[in-house]
Amino acid sequence: MRKIFLPFWSFANPIGKKGKELCDVLVVCGNIIIIISVKDIRVAENNDALVQYERWVKKAIHDSIDQIHGAERYLRGVDEVLLKNKRTNVKLPDKKNREIHRIAIAFGSPANFPLPTGEFDKGYVHVFDETSTSTIITELDTIVDFTNYLTAKRKFVANKTLLMANEVDFLAYYIQTGLEDDIPSNAVISGENLWNDYINSNEYAKWQDDVRVSYIWDDMLHHVHNYHITDSTSNEKRDEIEEAIRAINLEPRINRIELESVLNNAIERKLKARILKPINNANMLMCLCH
Repeated sequence: MRKIFLPFWSFANPIGKKGKELCDVLVVCGNIIIIISVKDIRVAENNDALVQYERWVKKAIHDSIDQIHGAERYLRGVDEVLLKNKRTNVKLPDKKNREIHRIAIAFGSPANFPLPTGEFDKGYVHVFDETSTSTIITELDTIVDFTNYLTAKRKFVANKTLLMANEVDFLAYYIQTGLEDDIPSNAVISGENLWNDYINSNEYAKWQDDVRVSYIWDDMLHHVHNYHITDSTSNEKRDEIEEAIRAINLEPRINRIELESVLNNAIERKLKARILKPINNANMLMCLCH
């Protein structure tokens, strides 16, 4: 998860009620909160395949869902969370404006185990396996692109039956259609190779070429964190730095491509600084200095 959200916003094993682990990963950026629980469960030996599946789902998925809902209950009553080092407190967004996403990551299943996903009585939980986790955080590698996908999928499947072999096939469907296709029925069915077809397409090759320049912004954020954040950094200083660079982090990948051209133009013109408004409907300015 660090690949997407960077160290400022992604926190492993924060502390919850009575000093116990809250969840495996907590992401906090702006008004966004993502609660992630990870289970790596080996399939139990049993001659009955259905019994194997039900036992694995209970330990790998439903136990994660219980942890996620427990973490969410705790977060409803607090304004900040203590990190694993027991020194740093991370401020949470205002309770009235929080956008919460729930993710259970289940490792250890064979490819033929379907992954249940949905409301689970207490709120929608996305369930990913090894392949989908790796692919999604690689392809949707900004917090905005990632959460836009989570939101779009949750809304899309609310009144539809989704019949797709893998989460990555749905990801390809999302990228290529934006889920805006006119679908008359309440069932969505696809073949098994949507993702492989997409990554072997000219469209994907062009995107990989276009997106390369945008990673200068990610490198900048990594540099700021590595240079300024140490074990001795105070909570106040950390919050100041995080807030100062949050505007860039909340830009989706497509906008970072355009912002890179602005930065490159400033460098070519040898400007010492340039002020611009972030593209993603932000209400603050960024100052580019060199």
